[in-house]
Amino acid sequence: TERDQQLYNRLKNEGKLEHKDFPAFVVNIDAALGQVEAIVSVMGVRDMVDDVIHPGAYVKTITERAGKIRVLDNHRTDSAMAAVGRPIQVKELRRNELPAKLLAEYPEATGGLWTLSQFDMDTPEGSGLFKRLVSGTLNEWSIGFDVLEWDKSKTVNSEGQTIFVRNIRQIRLWEYSVVLWGANQATMTVDAKGAPT
Repeated sequence: TERDQQLYNRLKNEGKLEHKDFPAFVVNIDAALGQVEAIVSVMGVRDMVDDVIHPGAYVKTITERAGKIRVLDNHRTDSAMAAVGRPIQVKELRRNELPAKLLAEYPEATGGLWTLSQFDMDTPEGSGLFKRLVSGTLNEWSIGFDVLEWDKSKTVNSEGQTIFVRNIRQIRLWEYSVVLWGANQATMTVDAKGAPT
């Protein structure tokens, strides 16, 4: 809506709109529908900018913004052509619902934001991005959001230094994107279904 666009633009102009990037692992590919199943955000894992997203952070936004969350190409908002697909489903997963491969690599993970996206296979933008996911040329995801609730805590990093971590408790999710590089190393593409490449 126009009101959402105004809020998005204001947050972007004020520097309050954030992007958090995550790598992905292709787990399974079924060539038929142009759909991608991915975990686009992993909770409990400290990322490269010392943020930790916590379980429950997405519950409110999934309910309130259903139908308004976009699937974009690399966070581009300069053109409607940058919308490469649409979310079919978005939900939070608990730790016990995360793929074994993810937990083996990131045992500290406490949950994830699971998405099922329909890529627009009738456009060069949607089909091109989908093919890059299927081939493994691209394998990282990023979310576009603003933080509604957070707090800070101290922890010790792998070098033994005391650092502050931003604990993100509630997010307003605007979009998620396939990107070139990510800040959090724990997300994964679970499945891609589409026409054979």
